[in-house]
Amino acid sequence: MTQTSLFQNPHSRYAFVSLAGGMRRIDLLAPEGVLRLRTAACLWGLELPRMPVEAVPLEAALPDPRGAPMPSRDVTEKDGRLLTSLERTVFDCARELARYDALAVVDQGLARGVRREALAARARRARGPGARQAVAVIAMGDAGAESPGESLVRGVVVDAGFPRPSCQVPALPTRYRVDLGHAGYRCALEYDGDAFHSGRVNRARDAVRHAALAAAGWRVLPVNGEFRRDPAPLPGRLAHHAPERGLDPHPGPPRPHRHPHHPPAPPSAPPLAGQVGRAMGVSRSIGPG
Repeated sequence: MTQTSLFQNPHSRYAFVSLAGGMRRIDLLAPEGVLRLRTAACLWGLELPRMPVEAVPLEAALPDPRGAPMPSRDVTEKDGRLLTSLERTVFDCARELARYDALAVVDQGLARGVRREALAARARRARGPGARQAVAVIAMGDAGAESPGESLVRGVVVDAGFPRPSCQVPALPTRYRVDLGHAGYRCALEYDGDAFHSGRVNRARDAVRHAALAAAGWRVLPVNGEFRRDPAPLPGRLAHHAPERGLDPHPGPPRPHRHPHHPPAPPSAPPLAGQVGRAMGVSRSIGPG
């Protein structure tokens, strides 16, 4: 099958494969193979929160008359290689990757201009493994997330039962904004990735910022790069971060601040680490959307 016939045939069928070795083996792929999933995500510049580029497997769709159909509108060409379109790539990731990785890709796709309505329509048509996850992750997506780390934090917080935090919240009355926050509670989560928050100068800048937020009545919970490797403790930290503000795993309107001599009852226990762990695993590859 030539590239020309691929684009002309709206019902081309493919078998999906995943090979170790990643980008180093891309030249071994047959010209008619279509790069997809995490390989396509990397080529589109979408970052995977817990997988460096060199660890990404080579994932592709190879022509197979017994395989699943892939519409020609879902295939494009980039740097001489066939790969899934940006919209199809984001949808495949929403359906097939682990939940939090999927959310990070959806956030980035929305920020790049992929329409939520188009993704949701694909999810409604989808059947089989991953279809329900795709619906949920696409609905949770937020173009305001500025890093995959922020997406990961938001996913863990929501899955623990806390109110969904907003992205890039103005921390009034200061001039700052916070990565993730609940303005009604004046509580914030700041994802301090290693790239912009390590080193003496960056740490000093962050200290000044956090002091200004605290003086304005904001409670800030910093989350560092270690969180990507082990997110399970975060719900417990958040549950004990500002209990007097009423921020606990029971969504509802903000409650009035209590007198410091009459603290509220301890918050509910956070979810077991296994619940977070299950959302971190990679699901098996499945059929098209």
